Amino acid sequence: MLFPALDELFTLLAPGDRAANAFTPSTLARLRAIKRACDPRGTFRSNFPVLG
Repeated sequence: MLFPALDELFTLLAPGDRAANAFTPSTLARLRAIKRACDPRGTFRSNFPVLG
């Protein structure tokens, strides 16, 4: 683990929130394009999904 002292994930989203609540529409569109290009099979699925 890169930072063993950080044992939980930090996010500004509350449980039940969506990634769309945390980013501007243009930033979310860019993140979605990156996700589709780099992970088309949905291998990485932790944290808050940006595709839905």
